[in-house]
Amino acid sequence: MVWVSSSLFGCGKARSRTGKVIVVAHYYPRGNVVGRFHKNVFPMRDPDVQDLEEAAEKKEEAEIKISRTASIMKRFSFRKH
Repeated sequence: MVWVSSSLFGCGKARSRTGKVIVVAHYYPRGNVVGRFHKNVFPMRDPDVQDLEEAAEKKEEAEIKISRTASIMKRFSFRKH
């Protein structure tokens, strides 16, 4: 799982009468919460990075990308349907 605070996961699959496959997933606690992305999704580790200075630079770049993503997400209105 990507969302660090999610500890339970369930999924199901069904086929509709018309043959369409429907797959659902449920995470608890739920993820993709606006404003909590940076605390719950960590940058991927690059297995080729050996140097700590290089790792710190890559982390900083990832944090900038996460910050930009969070600011874009805040512009949208997310509603439950």
